[in-house]
Amino acid sequence: MNNQEVESFVEDIELVSPFKANIIKQVRSHYQDQSSATLTIEERIIYGGVGFFIGGTHFSGAYPNKHHVNLAFSRGVELEDPKSLLQGKGKFRRHLQLFSVDELEEKEAETFIKQSVELQVNHPK
Repeated sequence: MNNQEVESFVEDIELVSPFKANIIKQVRSHYQDQSSATLTIEERIIYGGVGFFIGGTHFSGAYPNKHHVNLAFSRGVELEDPKSLLQGKGKFRRHLQLFSVDELEEKEAETFIKQSVELQVNHPK
């Protein structure tokens, strides 16, 4: 899952915004935890952030903005969200706005990451 282009991208972000780089590092770590011998989650720079792919399909990403990082889910409308933590009103995508590393836990990012991986693996589009 590790590639030099993504590493360089995160290092560049760290120079101007350490908190955003830390959020992206934590998100990457959560996705790496989902990878296994039978499941490869690839990372690429796309849309100004780190995109996550399974089988060549982009399904999620961490995108730095001016004051936060958006953790986006391409099929977010299909994720279980009983606390209505996900934002967005489009047909498919939903996201979390993360202003600090602590918000990863507060906004249950790991739960949404696991769901997004399971959805993409079990019901690919």
